Amino acid sequence: MFCSWRQSDGGKYLAHGDYSPDYLFSKENYAVRAGLIVKDKIFTQAEAEELFKCAAFARDNCDSLTYEQDRGLMELMEKLQDAYPSLKENPPTFDDGEAPILNM
Repeated sequence: MFCSWRQSDGGKYLAHGDYSPDYLFSKENYAVRAGLIVKDKIFTQAEAEELFKCAAFARDNCDSLTYEQDRGLMELMEKLQDAYPSLKENPPTFDDGEAPILNM
């Protein structure tokens, strides 16, 4: 079990321990809690999934992409998959399996 703690503003005590059996998660959590990494600069799982879906959609549907743009999107998708392995195992898409609904 690994744990990271947040120090009080006055620095007199520790509070809000975060326990996890996952070493990598604890290490990343420590970096955020210690202020080594700004939390607002890290994508959440949901944000990473949305970016992945948008990049995949653009690669599949935009005929005007240059080779460099396509390669850049592919590299972005690979980077997201490295950061969030679940994206590699089960890539998200905009398709939800239902027929499209037309609003007129």
